[in-house]
Amino acid sequence: MNTDKKCPRVSIVLPVFNGEHYLRRAINSILDQTFTDFELLICDNASTDATEDISRAYARDDERIHYHHHTENIGPNLNFSYGVAMASGEYFKWAAHDDEFAPNFLETCVAALDDHPHAVLCQSLVSIIDERGKELTIYDSGLTHAGAARQSARFSSLVLQPHVCTDLFGLIRLSALLKTNLLWGNYHGCDRALLAELALIGPYEKIAEPLFMNREHKQRYVRSILPSQRTAHHITAHNHKTELSRLLLFRDDWRAIGKHAKSAAQRARCYGHLFCWWFVAWNSLRVGVELIARIYPPFYDHTKKLSDNLIAPKHTTVFNIQAKVSASSNETDKLHRADQA
Repeated sequence: MNTDKKCPRVSIVLPVFNGEHYLRRAINSILDQTFTDFELLICDNASTDATEDISRAYARDDERIHYHHHTENIGPNLNFSYGVAMASGEYFKWAAHDDEFAPNFLETCVAALDDHPHAVLCQSLVSIIDERGKELTIYDSGLTHAGAARQSARFSSLVLQPHVCTDLFGLIRLSALLKTNLLWGNYHGCDRALLAELALIGPYEKIAEPLFMNREHKQRYVRSILPSQRTAHHITAHNHKTELSRLLLFRDDWRAIGKHAKSAAQRARCYGHLFCWWFVAWNSLRVGVELIARIYPPFYDHTKKLSDNLIAPKHTTVFNIQAKVSASSNETDKLHRADQA
């Protein structure tokens, strides 16, 4: 091993499973960054399509790209966490195979974290795009107190305000990320626990322009996997019983408070916010649904439509554009054929 080799400032981990349709666009948007001091670690979760060929071709052409192929599917959360151990940069970023970034995303976020050494994460506004890359709307997570000085205020923002977890794809200070439980919780929604834990460690920075493009399409996880199938999706060797994801989320948030709260007063405030968690976003009802679905799994799927209508954040534009996505399904097929050409 060459110990004299200079470590990059940013490590980007791209976990992927059967991502051939959009993978080239995602990698190209990373290679087009104005900030070039990065490494790209592609973690292939035993893909069966052209993902391996695409990834190896890019790795041959650019020494910053490193490709790892799992021989068996280890589940998405473990694949996301796997790349963290290989990261060597001061800053860390996850990239999804179907998302893209503006050329100045890294440059802007690195500058923000350099200027704010206590901040643990920087994310921009989000441009929601369709299969063809056309902008559908702009999304703001609305986490108004995520940048506050007080731990309890930041924690309250993350656990009590409804939001889509797009901040997970922001630029993260690696030293802070390594203090968390990562995504080892291995259940649907454990990304929320990770973001709340990061908020306990330090404040977030927000870039007030849309530099991150999140692609909305019918094949993405939240569209294609039924709730009753999510446990098997996250843990491939599971017994297929419906997971109690909301209770697991509550448990991990509780543990994070005990681990990171700096004073008894802050700890008490955080526990108070977590008590309020039961009465927002229909969490108590969701736990009840999960308990029933534990005995009768189809019940979870029967309640999905009601959940989408009543529980999904009303300001979350991701949930309000499905009709546009469905209407463009013919164009999606054309795009897929073009990507394969």
